[in-house]
Amino acid sequence: MKFLKNGNNTSLFRNAYGLGLAYNFVHTTYGVDLERQVTKNQGDKRIKNEVRAVIRQGLNVKIGTFMQCMHIKQINTVIIQTELANFMVGTEYYVFNQGSLVKPFLEWQATHAKYEKQRCEIVAVISKLLSVYVHTGNLSV
Repeated sequence: MKFLKNGNNTSLFRNAYGLGLAYNFVHTTYGVDLERQVTKNQGDKRIKNEVRAVIRQGLNVKIGTFMQCMHIKQINTVIIQTELANFMVGTEYYVFNQGSLVKPFLEWQATHAKYEKQRCEIVAVISKLLSVYVHTGNLSV
């Protein structure tokens, strides 16, 4: 829990909860995460609920594949509601170099976003991405 007050006598309150469970069976890991965040700032209240399911399959010691499904719902007091659905698949490769570990990976994801404002629905589909992450944090498409 975080409570801040600045010189203009305005306040920020943020509270977050999370629960994650994982089950490992042979070379497969199943995981579920539940998260909730509540933020209050100058009379504006925002609520974010998130559910995520993950499956990771280790093909051998160095190569693994994974899949993630995620659903996020955000609500604030301005009657704007956002729902995001995300599906991601990827592969990872572990490189061992003189005791250090480097893990390059390749991901593909599709995201569907739905925005509602005062009972008007706007549906936006964010196109499928082929994401290659490098150590600098840049995104190449």
